[in-house]
Amino acid sequence: MGEWRPILAGAIRQRAIEALSRIAADLREPVAGQPFETAMRALLHAGLRAGGLCDDDAIAGRLVSAALDATSACELTPWTQDGFCGVAWALDCASRLDPELLVEEEHPEVDAALEALVRNRAIRPELLYGLAGVGLYCVERARLAPAREIVEEIVCRLEECSAQDAEGRFWPVLQAMPVSRREAWQVNLGVAHGMPGIIAFLAAVQGGPAANARAGRLLSGAVRWLLAQRRDGASFPDLVPLDGAAPLRATRTTWCYGDGGIAPVLLNAGAIAGNERWKREAMEVAIDAAGRQGRRAGIVDPGLCHGAAGLAQIFTRLSCDRTDPRFEGAAVRWIEDALDRELAGTGKFASWTRAAAGAEPAPEVDTSFLTGSTGIGLCLLSAAAPVEPAWDRMLGMSVAPREGRPA
Repeated sequence: MGEWRPILAGAIRQRAIEALSRIAADLREPVAGQPFETAMRALLHAGLRAGGLCDDDAIAGRLVSAALDATSACELTPWTQDGFCGVAWALDCASRLDPELLVEEEHPEVDAALEALVRNRAIRPELLYGLAGVGLYCVERARLAPAREIVEEIVCRLEECSAQDAEGRFWPVLQAMPVSRREAWQVNLGVAHGMPGIIAFLAAVQGGPAANARAGRLLSGAVRWLLAQRRDGASFPDLVPLDGAAPLRATRTTWCYGDGGIAPVLLNAGAIAGNERWKREAMEVAIDAAGRQGRRAGIVDPGLCHGAAGLAQIFTRLSCDRTDPRFEGAAVRWIEDALDRELAGTGKFASWTRAAAGAEPAPEVDTSFLTGSTGIGLCLLSAAAPVEPAWDRMLGMSVAPREGRPA
């Protein structure tokens, strides 16, 4: 692991560390029946110890054991979010931070399940709950032959379910439109469920030992199509209907939808492909997103998915990988925003959720990785301590370093 440079210093770093301490105290116990969330808590505590912010070496080990026991007892989905790929990935990351944690490097039962999964033509191509996320997990393990074979199969599947036009290659999905609820074929441009997540996977393939010509062709066509949707230098839309209707305009700058999540995906793709045009356009998107504040960004939550911590993590990563000072300023600003949303110094955070379909959104305490305090804690850790956040590759925010290059 290369040297990771935390961006926080002085009073804001102290404030982040104090909040981290409260978050960690609130996340010491496993989450009943949820091995993924328990594994992410183990990762947080392993990171705190690796960063010199916690002396208790028993918490992470206890959470790892609980996550493994719960995985054996539960019937899990395969996905990186809430599924067994996510559990295995989180525990692998934790064991790299703390080698004393006993986590098996090889997972033959996972490989067997994934080999069967990728043959299912009904699986969506997306990152959180689909082929791209499973593929990213396998890229992490591509030094092992079974994982490389699964990566190659996923690339083939993605080619089968894609479409092409004059602008490039895209992945259409049939789903309800947000306002009319009318089902229509469309292309989703959010990292979480759409094309940028697929691009993140293809770029990771090309940057690692499973690189192949098919993945390279898909990556090139996908980036060309995505860039073509950025009309006149404006923001990327959230959805592009394929029936001729106008694209759905982006309303927020977040990780899951909008320019915030798309920018690092394009930067990583451009760097891996050595494509200067992609890198130039990606930097334009990233710099514009870094300048958005308050209502212009549309942030109302503290978490990673569509909140302040997600933008903080993106710009923390960009500030360490690139030299533009605007990224560090944006990262600090969004970290402060997330810290301001802590509930009365308790280490707890609330996200806006709907208790039932049609109900009015209301704030609810959230300890999860994607939208709650576990993810916020991991974000603060990467900004305040010399602990490289390999976990953010799970969200397509970064790619694994090539051999001989620093993380």
